[in-house]
Amino acid sequence: QNIRLPISLNCGHVICKMCVKNLTVENTLTCNIDKTSMKIDIDNLSICYTILDHLNEDRTHERID
Repeated sequence: QNIRLPISLNCGHVICKMCVKNLTVENTLTCNIDKTSMKIDIDNLSICYTILDHLNEDRTHERID
């Protein structure tokens, strides 16, 4: 499991999976951006593939010296 996967929150913000775990207490996550509280299932999170694709694309274009 990649702990840095970008996760889409119900409030519309995206944070990494490790941050989700750090911000979750008793299955309730409070968004660190807008302070929205939401119940989550830590094992059933939505990956933001748009951001993941951009991150992967950036890595393929890195210059190797």
